[in-house]
Order: sequence, then structure tokens, then C-alpha cells
Amino acid sequence: LLITVVIMKSLAILSFGLLVLGASAFHIVVDEAKQDLDWWKTSVIYQIYPRSFKDSNGDGIGDLNGITSKLEHIKEAGADALWLSPIYSSPQKDFGYDISNFTDIAPEFGTLKDFDKLVTKAKSLGLKVMLDFVPNHSSHEHVWFNQSVNRVKPYDDYYIWRDAKKGPNGERRPPNNWLSVFGGSAWEWNEKRQQYFYHAFVVGQPDLNYRNPDLRKEMENVLTFWMDRGVDGFRVDAVNHMFEDPALRDEPKSSNDVPPDDYESLDHIYTRDLDDTYTVVKSWQVLLDNYVKNHKTDGKLQILEAYTSIPKSMKFYDVGANPFNFMFIASLNNGSSASDFKRTIDGWLNAIPEGKVANWVVGNHDNHRVASRYGFNNNRADQISLLSGILPGIAVVYNGDEIGMVDRPFTFAETVDPAGCQAGPQRYHIKSRDPERTPFQWDATTSAGFSNSTKTWLPVHSNYKTVNLAAQKVATKSHYKIFQALTKLKKTPTLKKGTVEVLLATEKVLAVVRRLANNPTVALLINFDNKPVTIDARTWLNIDEKKKIQISSLKSGLNAGATVDTTRLVLPGAASKPEWWESGIIYQVYPRSFKDSNGDGIGDLNGITSKLEHIRDTGAVALWLSPIYSSPQVDFGYDISNFTEIDPNYGTLADFRNLVTRAKLLGLKVLLDLVPNHSSDQHEWFKKSAKRIKPYDEYYIWRDGKVLANGTRVPPNNWISIFSGPAWTWNEERKQYYYHQFASAQPDLNYRDANLRREMDNVITFWLDQGVDGYRIDAIIHMFEDAALRDEPLSHRPGVPPTDYDYLEHPYTKDQNETYDVVARWRQIMDKHSQDHKTDKKYAIVEAGSPYPLMMRYYQVGVDPFNFMFIGTLRNSSGPSDFANAINEWMYNMPKDQSANWVVGNHDNSRVASRFGYQSNRADQMSMLAAVLPGITVIYNGDEIGMIDRPMTYEETVDPAGCNAGRERYQLKSRDPARTPFQWDNTTSAGFSTSRNTWLPVHENYKTLNLAAQKIASISHYKVFLALAKLKKTKLHHEGQLEISTDNDKVLGVVRRRPHQTPLVLLINFEEAPIKLDLRSWLHLPDSIDIYTASVKSGLKVGTTVKSAQFMIPGAAAVILAGKDLA
Repeated sequence: LLITVVIMKSLAILSFGLLVLGASAFHIVVDEAKQDLDWWKTSVIYQIYPRSFKDSNGDGIGDLNGITSKLEHIKEAGADALWLSPIYSSPQKDFGYDISNFTDIAPEFGTLKDFDKLVTKAKSLGLKVMLDFVPNHSSHEHVWFNQSVNRVKPYDDYYIWRDAKKGPNGERRPPNNWLSVFGGSAWEWNEKRQQYFYHAFVVGQPDLNYRNPDLRKEMENVLTFWMDRGVDGFRVDAVNHMFEDPALRDEPKSSNDVPPDDYESLDHIYTRDLDDTYTVVKSWQVLLDNYVKNHKTDGKLQILEAYTSIPKSMKFYDVGANPFNFMFIASLNNGSSASDFKRTIDGWLNAIPEGKVANWVVGNHDNHRVASRYGFNNNRADQISLLSGILPGIAVVYNGDEIGMVDRPFTFAETVDPAGCQAGPQRYHIKSRDPERTPFQWDATTSAGFSNSTKTWLPVHSNYKTVNLAAQKVATKSHYKIFQALTKLKKTPTLKKGTVEVLLATEKVLAVVRRLANNPTVALLINFDNKPVTIDARTWLNIDEKKKIQISSLKSGLNAGATVDTTRLVLPGAASKPEWWESGIIYQVYPRSFKDSNGDGIGDLNGITSKLEHIRDTGAVALWLSPIYSSPQVDFGYDISNFTEIDPNYGTLADFRNLVTRAKLLGLKVLLDLVPNHSSDQHEWFKKSAKRIKPYDEYYIWRDGKVLANGTRVPPNNWISIFSGPAWTWNEERKQYYYHQFASAQPDLNYRDANLRREMDNVITFWLDQGVDGYRIDAIIHMFEDAALRDEPLSHRPGVPPTDYDYLEHPYTKDQNETYDVVARWRQIMDKHSQDHKTDKKYAIVEAGSPYPLMMRYYQVGVDPFNFMFIGTLRNSSGPSDFANAINEWMYNMPKDQSANWVVGNHDNSRVASRFGYQSNRADQMSMLAAVLPGITVIYNGDEIGMIDRPMTYEETVDPAGCNAGRERYQLKSRDPARTPFQWDNTTSAGFSTSRNTWLPVHENYKTLNLAAQKIASISHYKVFLALAKLKKTKLHHEGQLEISTDNDKVLGVVRRRPHQTPLVLLINFEEAPIKLDLRSWLHLPDSIDIYTASVKSGLKVGTTVKSAQFMIPGAAAVILAGKDLA
């Protein structure tokens, strides 16, 4: 008996309360009169996208001779047939799907002679050859179309021509409202013929008219031509677009929220799935069957691309053809549960007519790669491949899926796919198919071994050095080796002829069982939980007690060949592979101060894009951008005049899209600073609200003033702005006060208004559509205020003036219960977007400096609260016990299974090196502590090189918090010292700008304290940080248990332990003098251990082995110790 174990690590686990655990049995019908099944019935069909498979002549475009040279790979992978995407003569407007001659080869791919050589070699290897048959349309350069334009018979009616309609002013209009799949009208005027022609796709692809018998005969001749050259079958493209309503009725509008010229804006009841299609498909099947009969060949397969409903798909079986099953592409995604998979698989198997063959499409050239759709890091691609192979019938894979290739993000400038180009720079990334079409990654040589040219038709993915076939062939375990094992298993009698059962053990475990009398049973087990699950598979699946693992997914930790006890079978979960952020570094970029690309002294998006490699090199998994939205800049971007535009100081939306694309190429996620509490007083919403224009009249918090006995008008209550002074400002136009928690130019939004809430929902969705991976949510605790406007009590803090925010306690303007409901709604929006767009889960973290019980409630609604203990609780005077208590308090209060986070610094507080003492070297200690502790490390740009605050005069101060505090108190409030430009090198303005006049002065220490200098130094803050980033990627960091202890309240010890591995230890000496430690007794360390990294001024040498029983830690030093087995 063979047990195939697949571990499903879901990005979004859905919970289902199942009461009945069902099983469905389907019997594979076998014609006993034949010795073998027809070749395709249990086959693996391998799709080749010719432009991207292998280039044989160095022009950067794949070709037929390149494919021929790699046919052995297809055979060795275990495929039975290859399907070639279009190779016909074509102007390449849609990369081969616009065909100018259906019976010739495009010169970039080769010649008919080259094709014949390919077929001959394929047959010698036992491979069938299938072609992509594109019957819906031709190219507008096809001779048929040119003859049709000229009304030459019989070609005059080969296409769909219609007269124009006249508009109210006599203008020419298309015959109806039909839209192209690629966007815009589906009708194009032809001046010569003086008629419109219909094109379901691009203008260069006019639709053929299948109501014309001469045209149908032409296409039958095309099929026969290729069968005569040895072709074994056809994948039929876009078959459900072949007929349109002859009455040309307008199509109704859909409910989709897309632009009016987008294909999805209409319901396509008159241009898709018409019954006439089945008649033509049946005639083709008769043609194929007669060819087989007359020429005594193996069967010819006709398999159809028809993204349609199951009932309409099943009708193709009725006429002898096979419809593609796109459930793994269109119906299921990385958020689908075990129940979803069972229901969807059962739905297809139950619908198939008796005696017909199922098929399971893993991926193709028109959709994101399976590893990207299902989460490359979570190893779901193996699971989908295994499912497609174990289930009965045909498995269809796309070249590159067998090695786990992933999508490559593209800029609009790089985009060549017409679907993306026509969508425009704002929406191209939604429509473009370029990301999944990049060249095959054969090895780590030039252009991934695809071509000897460095310039390829689409860029090679940057990960090719590690993700390539050659590397996976020599690896002990790899996607490729799993695929080979699967295809070998698929050829066994059990998988060819056995019954199939699809079962649920629990709501989190799916099984597919294949049985055949007198043959081994094969069981595929998939754990959807994020934790290990123990099941009694013997009872559940009716199998023997001791069985062997045949295949397991790449990162499951289970090994093929191992014998397991099926009565207590442990299926590993996803806990060992966290969400992308859970042990990562999030790098905050303050855009004004990071990098200036145009010499105006202000940092901008293009500057950030030019330095993304630096962020990648720090080991960060994501960058968080402080506000970049349109703004009058009263509070430097936190006063927003348009939530969906980029401020001109920073660039354009196109610049932002380029930044996102480049970041994704580098493996970086992008987080935006969402500022929901308030807008600018220059926002159109506020201007309309002041005029009482609906629905904007209630978008802000307006109240009448109070009138004193002497007739003086005063604000509604005593609330004070964070930036000092009353939190209410009179608006003369509306004759009311408006509330502002921050500057008077930042009026608070009213979240009790449903229209306003919808506006902000749309803002969140807008940026998610631009590729954003999540949000840092600003000032979340201020979003709601007491509806009764009760006065806040005095704080009685000494020395605080009555205009200062700290003069009052704030029970009525912070931490109101309604806040959590809004945040929960935003979590739902992000999750739905991830599910709908098949992306990784979105991350959200909120700025909430609240008491622990209130902060921890954010975890319950699906977001993380920032942990500001290094900023708000601990300081330079804190001792080891203070740190231990603070860390333990957070870990104790945090809900189980959530991720901690440790904020080292940000733009609102003094830099960590200034807060904890630059000279005493405490900045390294904080970075080291934040990195060794479990969870997320959040750093502020410049912390990685130990930048410090620059003192400012009152005249230099620009921060409104400082300016409003006045000359005597500005130093207490101003945030300018922490916001000075990043120090890249020792050139003009520290390399931040070519201008000497920067928006804030550069710190004068930039000549010695800069990134370039630290990169070449043997010891530096930057080098320490790189070591920490590497440490955070280890299994010991991800899985190790945490222990915190102190030694005589002088030394803090942080230990991470994992079974069968040397512990990882951080030691921080809070004394100025050296201290001798017995680490063997105190922390139970082995006799000797190595120095992994140490603070810059410690004098300790990295790599040195030390004795645990007598370790001397220098004064004010921090050191990390680890074993040689650190991994």
C-alpha cells in the first residue's frame, strides 16, 4: 500500500462547522476489449509556450528547434504529450493567437521542416504532439480577411461584418454595445468595406463567421493538414466565443465594479456559449474520428478551452469532445478550505457523463502560475500538482510548473501583452499575462539557459539562480523530483483504472483514495490546518496499519519511503511556515528623507525605487512608506487632500506602480501608511461639507459652539489637540466648529457616517488594486470620540501648561469600542481582495499606544497592534529586569498563535541611537534584541547604520508639533531631529540629493557616519544588522522557544531553544564594566559556543569559540552566541 502525503499550508484558513464527513465514490469505466486505454485517458499533457521554452538561435525568442532539443526533459518529467501554443504564421499582435496562415509556421519559430523534425523525435520518445487550434478568429493580415474586405467571394462572408448605426447627430456608431475581451468596443470600422467587423479579442483578430459553410470547410481542411503531419490532437482555443447572437442584441450591464469599457462590465449572454458551437465541435470530432478510422492511427484528442459553467461544459462531452476543467484556476485559490476542494472536485466528477474522462488543469499561459496563485512560500503548488495527478483522468501542466516557477512582476513600460497594454498604466497589472510567460529556467547560466542572449523577448525572472531545473535535478528533494515521482505513480494500474473516493476526515483534512482489486491502494492526504493534525487513517480510509509514504510535499518534513502508523498518522501543518510577515523585518521609509531623484531637496518615489536593493539587502521582507498622497504638507503628508493620488512632490501614480513592480521583483512587499482619522481641510470632501452639500455634510464632526453669559462664543467642550490648543476650530462658512485631533488643517472624519465609511473602504481597495500588500494604520485610537462630547478630566501632571495635550486625560477621545468594528471590516476587505485576486494575505498593523487589554483586542479583529515598548516604556536608564518584565508582559498578554512585533524606531520619536545613547553603543543592543525575539522587527530608515538625531534651532523647525509648542517647548515636541535625510555616503548632502538645500538639514556627522563607509568597514552597525537579518531567516528563530532571564540585574539573557540544536543566546551587559558569566549553569549552555555577532564597540570577534563556564562579556556590550548547527 502506498500513502501519498501532501501538506497544505494555507494563506487564509477558513473554518467550517461540518457535522457529516462525506465520501463520494466514482468508478473509472474501462473498455475491456482494449488492452490499453486510449492514450490521453490517464495522461499528463505538458503545455509549451514556444516563445519562452528554449531559444536555439540566440534571438531571444524560443523556437521549434529549441523545443526539439529539450524533448528529453518532457519525457523524463513523465509527460505523455506536449501541447504547443500557436506556432503559425502571425504578425504577433497577440503573440501567435492572431494567425495570418493556419497551415504555415511563423519564421521566428522555424519552418514546416523544423516542425516535422520535432514530431519525428517526439514520436521516437513515445510522446504525442498536440497543437493549439485557434478557430475563433484570424489575423487581419490573413489573405481571407483582405479578400473579405474587398468583398471577393467566397471570402466576403468569412467574417462578421455589419453596417454602422447612426447617432442622434448623424455620427457613425458601432452596431451594438459589445465589448472586446481586451477592453473597448468589439467593433472596428473598415474604411474600404464601409462596414464594422467584429473582434472578440484585439482589433487585429477579426472573428470568423461559422455560419458560413465555406469557412467551416476551410477550418476542417486546416485540421486535416496538421493530422497529415502527425499531430495527435488539438487544444481548441476560445471555443465558447465562436458564435454570436445574429440579431446583435445589446448585452446587459453586469454588477462588476469596473470601468465601462472593461469586458467585465457586461454580462455576455449574446457573445458566449451559444448552442451553435456544439454543432461545429461535433463536426470536428467526427472529422478526427474518421481520420483515425481511415488512417488506423491512435486516437485524436480534442480538448476545449471554454471558461463556462459546468452544465455548459458537460455538453461538449455529449458531442464527443473534452472540455478543460479550470477549477484549480477559476474556482479554488489559496484561501479555499478542504470543504471547498471536496465540494468542487465532487461537482465535476458527479457531472461527467458515464464513460467520459475528467481532466485537471494546473496552470496555463493565460493565468498566474500555480505557485503564485497558491502561494510559493507556502508550498501549495506541489499540492495542486499532486491532486491533479492522483485524481482520475488527464493532468494538464504548464511548462515551468514542474519546477515551481513563479510570476515575474512587470512595469507598464515592460508590458507587451495586448491585454495589459490596452488596460492602461493604472490597470495593466490586473489584465496582463506577461508575468506567467517568462522564459523557462533551465539553469543558472545566462538568461537561465533559455538563450545565449542577455536580451530575451520577456525578461527572465530574477530568481533563476536558485529556481531552475538543473539545481532541482541534483537536489535531494525538489519540486521536480516530486513531479517525477507523481507521473511515475500515475502510470500504475491503480491510478489508471481504480475507483476514486474524495473524503473529509475533519473540516481541515482532505483525502483522495484510489483503489483497484489486487493492487496497492493510493491515498493522498492534505492537511489544511496551520497546526499538525493526528488522524486514524486506518479506520477512516480502511487501510492497513503500517504503510509507506510514497511522495510528500517539499517542505512537509516527511520523507518518501518512511513507514508510518496509520492509526496515529501525524500530518504536519503550516505552523512551521508562517505568514510572510511573521518573522520578517519591516523597513519604514520616510519618503521626504530617503532619496531625492530630481535634485529638489525632497525625497521621492523614484528615489526610493533606485534604492530598493538596499532595503532588500538589509533582509527586510517589506517596506512601509509613510504618506505619499496628495497633501498641502501642513503635517508633511498626514494632511491628505486626495487619498487616491500621489503628491507631486513624490511623483505620480505611474512612479508608484514602478516602485511596486520593482519591489516585487526583489521579493519585497509594499505597505502603505493608511491615515483614516482625518483629511486635509483642502480635501474636496471638507469643502463640500462646509457648504452642507450631501452626502458630504456629515463626513466630518461638526458642532455648534457654546455661548457664555457675556455672549462670547467658545468651543463645544474642553478637548485639546495633540498639537496643543483647542481641538475645535470655527468655520465661518458653515457657522459651526469642526473637530481636529491634530492640526486645525486636519479635520477629523466622522466614522459614524455610513457614506464616509464606504469612501474609506474604496480607498483601501484602490491601493490594493495597485499591488499594495497591506497597511500601517495611523492614529487608529483617535477614530471615534464620545458622542455626548463630555469634557475630559484634568491629568494633574506637574509643569504642563493648560494648552498642552497632556494637560488632560483622554477617556472620551481615544480607544472607543466602535473602532474595532471598523478595523474588522477593513480586515474583511483585505481578505476578500486576496482571495479574489489570488494573492498572498495582506498584512495590517495599527498604531495604537493603548493599555494592553485594549491593544490586544486588535489581534481579535485580524490586525496586529504596534508594540512600542522600546519607544514608550523603556529608555536608556532601564535595567535588565525592566526589559525582561516588559518583554514578558507583551508575550503573556498576546493571544496564542499571534505574532509579536518589536518597533525599534519611527519618524515620530527620537532615533534609537539617540534614545539609548550613541556613545554607550546601546543602539546595537536594541536592534539585536528586536531581532532575536520571536516575531516581526520594525525598523526606521537609518537605524541600520546607527543614525542619530540632529539638534534643530527653533528657526530650523518645520514640524507643526514643534512650531505650535513655541520657542520654549519646541524641543519637547518637534519630530524634525529624527527625520533628517538618509546618509548614503560622504558626497554632497550625504548622497541624499544633488542639491545642497534639502528640506531638512543633513546631520553634520555624515562624512563619517554613512552607509558606504559601513559597507567597507570590517565592523559596523550595518554589518551587525546584516547578521541579524540572516539570523531571522533560520529555523531556530522561527521555531525556537523563548526564555528571558537576568543575572544579578546586570545582564539580560534571551535564549531561543529548539530540540536537538544548540541554543541561540543574546547577552546584554547593562554595566559599563566587564562581567564574568557562567553560562553553563545560568542558561544551561553547552561547554563551548561560538560568537555569532557582537555590538560594534564590544571588541569581541565574530566566529570565536568561547567557554560557557567562564565567558567575559565586555562593558555595555551585546553579543549573540550560537552553535555551528545554526539553521
